[in-house]
Amino acid sequence: RLDADTTGLLLMAKSTGAVRAFSELFETQQVSKSYLAVVRGAPKQPSWTCQLPLGPHPFREGLMVVDEREGKEAETKFTVVQAGANFSLVLAEPRTGRTHQIRVHLAEAGHPVLNDRLYSGEGSPAAREQRDPMALRAFRLSYIDPFRRVPVRIEAPRGEFLKRFGFAGAQALLRR
Repeated sequence: RLDADTTGLLLMAKSTGAVRAFSELFETQQVSKSYLAVVRGAPKQPSWTCQLPLGPHPFREGLMVVDEREGKEAETKFTVVQAGANFSLVLAEPRTGRTHQIRVHLAEAGHPVLNDRLYSGEGSPAAREQRDPMALRAFRLSYIDPFRRVPVRIEAPRGEFLKRFGFAGAQALLRR
């Protein structure tokens, strides 16, 4: 499941049994997910974990907010891959899978995802309509196949994404 403006991997199942099995893997946090985000500014720490709980915005349908009282558990680990003066490339590894989790956690850290139409606070709606796509890419999934019981690691190409947002040199830093 990806936000509409997020690019990259999308895992699909062909049968009801497979949907059930893979849904269970995601719900029980047995899938490791890795995203790349280009964010505004340079984070102060090289890595951090955000555990702010998330819930729906009280007045704006489709938006999420930090909700300390009634929000659901949400945890994302962030690592700065390459920092620049105005933008940085960040590896995001969500443990939970809440709607807009990475986007809200980064915005709360003061480093919204570049071109995020909902959480960056950039410009008027008309200006947002015409700009580049959101700089968030799902690029790696790892899990134990629920049927064959073997490790699976799926990766999406990331070269074009890195090049588009000015981080082509970071490709070597992401090999692991």
